[in-house]
Amino acid sequence: MNLNRNHELTQQAVKKKFGRKRYLRCRGKFSYPQAVEREYIRTVNRYLRPLLDGVKEYLPELGQALYTGDIRLDDNRQVLPVETVRLVEETFRKISRRYATKVLALDLQKELQKHAGHANKLTVSEWKKAIRATLGIDIFSDYYDGAFYEGLLERWIDENVGLIQTIPQQTLGRMEQIVKAGFLSGIPTKEITRQIYHTYNVSLSHARLIARDQTGKLNAQLTQKQHRDAGITLYEWSDSGDSRVRSTHKALNGRTFSYDDPPVVDPKTGRRCNPGEDYQCRCVGYPVFDYETLNLPVMLK
Repeated sequence: MNLNRNHELTQQAVKKKFGRKRYLRCRGKFSYPQAVEREYIRTVNRYLRPLLDGVKEYLPELGQALYTGDIRLDDNRQVLPVETVRLVEETFRKISRRYATKVLALDLQKELQKHAGHANKLTVSEWKKAIRATLGIDIFSDYYDGAFYEGLLERWIDENVGLIQTIPQQTLGRMEQIVKAGFLSGIPTKEITRQIYHTYNVSLSHARLIARDQTGKLNAQLTQKQHRDAGITLYEWSDSGDSRVRSTHKALNGRTFSYDDPPVVDPKTGRRCNPGEDYQCRCVGYPVFDYETLNLPVMLK
């Protein structure tokens, strides 16, 4: 459809709603996609669990490595015996191979595609309801299907696959160093084991933080793309209304901003962000409809 013609049709359809006003605030409801976040966290739990299982399976071999040979001095430095180093490294290679085999059953990219699709459906559903509640019109159901979000979703999926896939090998590397350093320092095997489990838990927490952070960012990107496509450049900041909201974000609640000139979210650094763009931000932007620029795929009756 011709964009200019579509703009004219939209204005005709909503003229009575605007009356003499240029701007209309949204009457719909938008929410942070908690369900998508929960799905993503469940995925990272399943993705990292085989790593812990592998470490448990090979802990006896790691224990054996700690008792192979004696520490010797080399140029006044403590070094591990060659056979001990080899045994530790081979044990971690076994864990790595075992992990790689186990996670083949969990197609990470496919899982993330599913989460992205769910987020897409939620934002489109809320967007259509908000347009209906505010402007009294319906838009084409299939307008946001296909290529509209394709590039955005593909970039998000690829980026998140990269973020999550780096965690297991980094974790195994840290665990291996814990074993070697613990042996040199004379740390008891029980303490080394405790440190290994602690390292896993830290990595799991990091993966979950990524899931929360990236869910908010995806929601923000989808929302902003919808708004800009509809000729909307202004939004009203809305926080999640709970105790987890940062004070700087709470201060923005209910205020209107432009996507091209986002507010300062960190006075110390001067960092500016739109809703959902800041680290682990669960805020959302409510559209401010502009009669002069509004352009929607309106369904004419």
